[in-house]
Amino acid sequence: MDKVYNASLKIQELKKLKDQNMIEVVSMVDSKGEFFPMIAMKKDIELSPYLPGYIITKEGHFIPVVNGDTHMNVADKYLEKYFHHKRSPFVFYLDALAKAGAVMYIGGRLLEDGSVDMSQPDGFLLTKTDPIMLPEAMLEALERLEYSICEHGMKLNYTGNRKFESPFGTDFENGKNR
Repeated sequence: MDKVYNASLKIQELKKLKDQNMIEVVSMVDSKGEFFPMIAMKKDIELSPYLPGYIITKEGHFIPVVNGDTHMNVADKYLEKYFHHKRSPFVFYLDALAKAGAVMYIGGRLLEDGSVDMSQPDGFLLTKTDPIMLPEAMLEALERLEYSICEHGMKLNYTGNRKFESPFGTDFENGKNR
């Protein structure tokens, strides 16, 4: 699993998503109510639980974390645009995402041969808020993610400062969501 930032791999992976018509530039709303552009997954595509991850915004946008990039790097780029300043090194990035009303998904990874990296076969949603309390747009986005995870026989673990339950009552053991 490639954990180191690699700009050329990141660009190559984003180009693949673009060629597959899976990403687009969307307008997001910052902390001042102004719009800023950011690459996000299209709303009408099936989400892949095998991307390294996503930042999920309160509006329900999925900002992809691709191979060659890091979760912290993508979070910091989003947070800088959202708050108009760099995150202080004394502020944990999950706390900053929570302040922005966003959460982070860490996914299973596909290896170059197309197999799943079994060192992390399941997904994790990192949140400081009980998922049932998230905004409606975010809940709709999470339901899409859960559906995709169930379709691929994976499990989603809701965690943060404590372990949370799925807001949808999903039975990941049996691959069923409502």
